[in-house]
Amino acid sequence: MDLSHIPVGENPPHEVNVVIEIPQGGAPVK
Repeated sequence: MDLSHIPVGENPPHEVNVVIEIPQGGAPVK
C-alpha cells in the first residue's frame, strides 16, 4: 500500500485519516 496516495483528511487537524495495520492472521481488533 502506498501511503502517499491517502489524503491527510478533510479538515486537519480536526478531521484526519488514520491507517491501522492489522497483520494477516492476527487477532481481531475490537
